[in-house]
Amino acid sequence: MGVRVCKTSWLLPLPNRLGEAQISPHRPSKDPGYHSYSHCGHSLSWFPQISRGINFACDLEHRSASNTWMAKHYGLTMQEFLARWVCTEVAAKLCNIPILQWLKRTGLVRSLSEVEDSEDCFQFVKSIPRLEICYFYSQNTGFHTAFGVKESK
Repeated sequence: MGVRVCKTSWLLPLPNRLGEAQISPHRPSKDPGYHSYSHCGHSLSWFPQISRGINFACDLEHRSASNTWMAKHYGLTMQEFLARWVCTEVAAKLCNIPILQWLKRTGLVRSLSEVEDSEDCFQFVKSIPRLEICYFYSQNTGFHTAFGVKESK
């Protein structure tokens, strides 16, 4: 039995201040914006409202990702792990730190207290001034997504 993932593109319902985002079953053409790719071949394209002095990053994972050994390492369920993983990826991207170095220094983002089936948005501020990450999980599509903004220095 293979991974069953939607084969059509769909827009993500983001709050207005975050702009627009779309998940597609293929890599986007050379469109502007910020991108991330899942293990099952889907791409996340994000088109935030551009502001000077702001850095942007996004990440996505599908619930079928097989990272059970990492989830066990952190003592988390796969659902909890994937939620924290996409947020950690975004934080590392925004701070320009390789993900393995980030994990060695600080581990996974710990501010996510509980992952619900509905959309969940939170703010992560841990010794990083003015960094905000919004996390969303769609039970319909099975995608965990995170969108982050950080003031440039």
